[in-house]
Amino acid sequence: MKKRLFVISAVFIFISSLSFLLIYIIKNGNPYTMLLVQYHMKKHMEGNDITEDMLVPDKSG
Repeated sequence: MKKRLFVISAVFIFISSLSFLLIYIIKNGNPYTMLLVQYHMKKHMEGNDITEDMLVPDKSG
């Protein structure tokens, strides 16, 4: 009986944690992907002699 309750609880916790993780990724983006994009974008900008002063600031938010 206790083993069955433990398995049911573990499955419930696993499913609920996956749902929270999915909501976080949908709202904020994947942190690892964002890190890669920032790294490669910086290298690309340095290679093309683009400075941050040349970029247009985003005023939508």
